[in-house]
Amino acid sequence: MFDSEDAERKEARGKLLIDHPGIFNGNAPLWFYILREAEIAGNSQHLGPVGGTIIAEVLAGLIREDRHSFLAQWPKWRPTLPSAVAGHFTMADLINFTNG
Repeated sequence: MFDSEDAERKEARGKLLIDHPGIFNGNAPLWFYILREAEIAGNSQHLGPVGGTIIAEVLAGLIREDRHSFLAQWPKWRPTLPSAVAGHFTMADLINFTNG
């Protein structure tokens, strides 16, 4: 939760950006948009939907295109865990497995 000083600072930064006559007005670069989205949507604690999607897609693309990656070496490998239902693997299954 924000305290009043954080809320005021955030509001002041937002107003500065809206009122700024410079080149960012209506034309923010992607990196700035991603950081601002993280500040608003994620309370500056994590990326927002756009930033998170871009990072995930870049990492997945790097792994997919790397001929030395685990996925390239064993493309038919599928995770299995004793606690998971066959053919259905979730993050909860992984957490339960590691805590067990």
